[in-house]
Amino acid sequence: NFGDLGEAIKGLLDSYQKLSKSNRQISTVEDMQKFVDSYPEFKKFANNVSKHVALMGELAHLVDSHRLLDISQLEQELSCIRDHANQLEEVRRKIQDTSVDANDALRLVLLYALRYESHTNNQLRQLKHLLLQKGLSQLQVSLVDAILDYAGEKKRAGDLYGESSLISKSLKMATRAVKGVSNVYTQHKPVLAEILEAINKGRLKDSDFPIMSSTKGSTSTGSSNTARTPKEVIVFMVGGTTFEESMTVHNINKSGSGINVVLGGTCIHNSTSFTTEVNDLLSRGAGSSAS
Repeated sequence: NFGDLGEAIKGLLDSYQKLSKSNRQISTVEDMQKFVDSYPEFKKFANNVSKHVALMGELAHLVDSHRLLDISQLEQELSCIRDHANQLEEVRRKIQDTSVDANDALRLVLLYALRYESHTNNQLRQLKHLLLQKGLSQLQVSLVDAILDYAGEKKRAGDLYGESSLISKSLKMATRAVKGVSNVYTQHKPVLAEILEAINKGRLKDSDFPIMSSTKGSTSTGSSNTARTPKEVIVFMVGGTTFEESMTVHNINKSGSGINVVLGGTCIHNSTSFTTEVNDLLSRGAGSSAS
């Protein structure tokens, strides 16, 4: 993410500064010879640092001018915390903020729609009107209804927001209070993280993920597979995986948890490619229904 990139470039700059200081300490003929021999590599390193710092500066300018850190924090809160009144007001402000890009505003409304679809004070109609006032086309705004047709409460399997159980919700809140949230921009954890954790602990439900028995190809129907924890796990996402899921797998493999995960998919989605695909899918479905 942006923070990791900043830390990496700072480390690169620190290394350059140390190397630059060492090259200044030339007091003997031998030191001069070493400097001449290493100069091409030093110059290449200096150019590399210069390019990275310039790139980071441009990215920082874009992040600041488009309020991307504020938007990212609100996206995380919409995904992880249920606070309708405050979040509704923040979404309104972001839509009406002229420095916020129209596509970023649309993404916030999509997250709001998924989170508060059935809320008694749902303000989707007002938010869609504000998007139109911001300059989005009717076709773009129709994506709000399209995303609910595709992944609304009636279409989703499982408990996306972890709110079906009052006990589990209370436990998560207590755990968060004890551990704290180290980074407000990385609060959300994909469902894949919970699935892989269940696999590692031998608690993956066979009812959700049936497995083939080693005897005569029969299918297991027990509550969970606790007999043996696999060491190698292959996950393939039909319809596409995400960068966040890729990072989750990377962190699990790096942690030495006991399992090694290989992640694959039909594509790697960002928000733009995903919403475009959803729109195309529903448009084709509407077209075939009409014919």
